[in-house]
Amino acid sequence: MYKVKFVILNASEVPTINFYEVGQDNAEMLRFNVNKNILQQSKTFVKFSGDTPSFLEGKPTLTLAEMKEELKKKMWNSPL
Repeated sequence: MYKVKFVILNASEVPTINFYEVGQDNAEMLRFNVNKNILQQSKTFVKFSGDTPSFLEGKPTLTLAEMKEELKKKMWNSPL
């Protein structure tokens, strides 16, 4: 059984994502960091299990526990 892994990407890298190799079906399924101006959203992430997709090789991976901690950061959450 493979454990899910995550990689945070710059929003500018979205066109390079091979959606056949990750857990999201298309760019519309991606979650981006929160910003008042949608044009300034700079980060997103993908998840995968098994071997690291070639387009993600060399990028830091996070475990599920690490990703949960990452998503608690202000940049991923909208203000109250």
